[in-house]
Amino acid sequence: MPSPDIAALRTLALVGPATAGKTSLVDALLWKAGAIGAPGSLERGTTVSDHDPLERRALHSLNSSLVHFRHGVVHTHLIDTPGAPEFLGQSLPALEAVETAAVVISATAGIEPMVRRMMDWAAQRGRDRLLIVNKIDAQGVNLATPNVLEPIVTMEIAAPEAHIGDITGDLAARRGQVNGTQSASGQGALTVVGQAPLSELASYQARLNALTGGQASYRLAFSHYESVPPAVQRQLVAQYRVRDDP
Repeated sequence: MPSPDIAALRTLALVGPATAGKTSLVDALLWKAGAIGAPGSLERGTTVSDHDPLERRALHSLNSSLVHFRHGVVHTHLIDTPGAPEFLGQSLPALEAVETAAVVISATAGIEPMVRRMMDWAAQRGRDRLLIVNKIDAQGVNLATPNVLEPIVTMEIAAPEAHIGDITGDLAARRGQVNGTQSASGQGALTVVGQAPLSELASYQARLNALTGGQASYRLAFSHYESVPPAVQRQLVAQYRVRDDP
């Protein structure tokens, strides 16, 4: 095979959550490019990049794997990476070796935390970023219906026990939920642990001060994305369509 022109070379790493379908996507690309006769199967242990016996028994990638194929004049080097968090030691180094991070999203799972992390890590390294929505033909996936997602945060609110009822009631009014309470430092103090949409927490510190006389504090951490309630979604979609109309 003649050496490809350097301008026609492409280097990509397929990254993203486990079960997003990266390994099956590799086989589909190789098949469409004519590099293999037919796409393999995870269940049968016949995929190209999951060639290790342990990977075939586990039915998911444990190591990064390099494949290459040609489409027209373009020659592509593609790294298939594991998606499980415990194998980040395989995934992150792949970003150092490529020009583009292709982040694979499962249409059945939506935007998982690993998607956001990989986008951030690729940006920190100055890599081009490409989003691939996979499994669009899976049962229950309806691409014709918009699905607006919002970030959900985990909250820990420390306050005197006498104010816990007011705090939990206010959290419920913000579409939040309380997962429990636990002892906090300080006599008679408790910590409320819960979750709420980030969009509902504007000026939350001021409200918390008003409820507790300035005796409470809180901290947030990103948890996940989830669909907004149907009524809110209809309102947002209507606003987007009005904005985008010429």
